[in-house]
Amino acid sequence: LSPTVGVTSQSSATYTLALTDAAGAVEVTQSNACIVIVPSQTTVAFPIGTIIEVVQMGSGQVSLSPAPGVSLLSADGLLRTRTQYSCLSVRKNGANSWVVAGDLA
Repeated sequence: LSPTVGVTSQSSATYTLALTDAAGAVEVTQSNACIVIVPSQTTVAFPIGTIIEVVQMGSGQVSLSPAPGVSLLSADGLLRTRTQYSCLSVRKNGANSWVVAGDLA
């Protein structure tokens, strides 16, 4: 059997990651730009090691935004999807620290 993940579809202009997104995928269907907020430990207590995939399903570019006190670590500081169907992932590696990887712009 292959593992499966839960998928959340989002069509709002902003979305804050929730515990229910852990080990799953957030598919953003916006035709306009969308901001996905990575919350602080005090707001949402994701365990260290949590991985969440974010996918730009619509034509609107998806940007990750850290809540106050949160660090998003990515190559060259890139935090946006490159194009439609681009995927990025965030992995929590500290109380308020996340590593970002994927098809970034």
